[in-house]
Amino acid sequence: MDAASPSACPHCFGDLSATPCPHCGWQPNVDNPPPALALGTLLDGRYRIGRVLGHGGFGITYLAWDENLQLRLAIKEYLPRDCASRAPDGVSLAIYSGQAGEQFAYGLDRFLEEARALARFDQHPGIVTVKSFFRAHGTGYCVMDYVEGLTLKQYLERQPGGRIPVEQAWRLLQPVMDALRAVHKEGLLHRDLSPDNIYITREGRVKLLDFGAARFAAGEHSRSLSIILKPGYAPEEQYRTRGKQGPWTDVYGLAATLYRAITGTVPPEALDRLDEDELVAPSQLGIVISSDQERVLLKALAVRAAARYPTMHGMQEAWGAVERAQEKPVASAPRPESPKPPPVFAAPASEPEGASPNRSRRFGVGGLLVIIAISVLALVGLSQIDGIIDPPTPTPTPTPTPSRPSLSETSPVTSPSRPVSPDLISGRYQPLGPGGAIIEDTTTNLQWMRCSQGQRWNGDTCDGEAAKLTWDDAMRQPRGLSFGGHADWRVPTKDELVTLVYCSSGQPKTWNDTGAWCKGNFERPTIDHVAFPDTPARWFWSSSPSANHSDGAWYVLFSSARDGDSSKSYAYHVRLVRGGQ
Repeated sequence: MDAASPSACPHCFGDLSATPCPHCGWQPNVDNPPPALALGTLLDGRYRIGRVLGHGGFGITYLAWDENLQLRLAIKEYLPRDCASRAPDGVSLAIYSGQAGEQFAYGLDRFLEEARALARFDQHPGIVTVKSFFRAHGTGYCVMDYVEGLTLKQYLERQPGGRIPVEQAWRLLQPVMDALRAVHKEGLLHRDLSPDNIYITREGRVKLLDFGAARFAAGEHSRSLSIILKPGYAPEEQYRTRGKQGPWTDVYGLAATLYRAITGTVPPEALDRLDEDELVAPSQLGIVISSDQERVLLKALAVRAAARYPTMHGMQEAWGAVERAQEKPVASAPRPESPKPPPVFAAPASEPEGASPNRSRRFGVGGLLVIIAISVLALVGLSQIDGIIDPPTPTPTPTPTPSRPSLSETSPVTSPSRPVSPDLISGRYQPLGPGGAIIEDTTTNLQWMRCSQGQRWNGDTCDGEAAKLTWDDAMRQPRGLSFGGHADWRVPTKDELVTLVYCSSGQPKTWNDTGAWCKGNFERPTIDHVAFPDTPARWFWSSSPSANHSDGAWYVLFSSARDGDSSKSYAYHVRLVRGGQ
């Protein structure tokens, strides 16, 4: 597509088959509002400017068309409104004189430095890729991938009471914390955490926005704090010109965001808490939260920096310790299924038009720097957002390796009163071995254990609770194992694991041969319930390591047929297979 051709919408770069534009509603003679660049402006000889995606105190972000690569991108223009304005030519900037001019120059250098720094995170799944940056027209521009989705603020506004359950909120923010740890390690801070700057993409990834804005708040070049700080989310040290800031600054912002997500209210402004702290504990607002979880949250929200967790890792470790203390040990005796948290988004009734059949996901982490605009699709409602489910619960510190279930726990139990039927289950699966504890997929010739690791086949179903293991522990499970007369059991590859997906809940039953997600209901697993009874509708490890991250591996989520790669430190379920390869 030639974005400059009459057949292309200058606002969204879609096919302008009619007016107004059927994709974005643009009408002829309507331009971007000042001080934004006009539609069609060409930057750096290749980037055609489209509609405004977002704007703030430090800049404007546009949808753009790359004339060389022929694709949509996002471009952020550095335009601090207290230091510069648009020149009469409609393209260049008019820089104010005096101290404002000095602040502009300082901020521009920082803007480009951070673009360069963030480009180093191009393989990080939670960080929008910085493709390029350049100086032009007296200012700077940062070129980034364009993604679609909605902010956490928008998502929360769509929830009953404007809030979500504690466990769901923590899991949703876990990728943000992982991303912050990565950037903190490089000596960078976000300094502007809030639901406005946390972004959920259509593919279900969680990212941080507008990383650069708050960075300019430090040092003698500090500007109007009313532009930079968000009351309720900024800690007290950010209000002081020489306040010492560090990872603990982002800890406060993250904790304030968590507080807002679970209570529906914003914490009091940090300065107001100095003399008389009127922060109300979530439990006093009727929120279901354990006393230990609340203790971790309130420590992270401490007014004084010295009383907070000094690092994001410290906060994650403290919360993780609470979760591990609440977990029950794996046992072979049956026990009730623990309540499952609701999904972040309900899955759509069908795949969005034009969606890619490849639903691979990287393990969840956050991102930073950019203001990415919310697409029109995201604004019309959750029904058009791709199915986003609650992300996995991480185990930051690997737990002790659970012992592999003994042969007496996993060996098939012969049931003379219930002989194995010679008929195929669902026209596909053939039970094997005494009691039918092994099942063969006649379409792939793979033989599977009908029970997950930690469960025991009783001749009719799977007893006990499925074990949750880190990837390394999962890979150790088959070692020395003899089951059903075979000693060649292994953890399946990702491609083998996805062959088990059967869209059996929330939509017509069908084999998942297209690679699309099942509609699901996040309670019943997307697997054949007769062939694999009592399968958790949760994450299962594959043996396939991630090519994107040395510490990642692929999983399949049996609540939606989603597959992706995740940190090996997470604790997921395991089902063993033999044959193939």
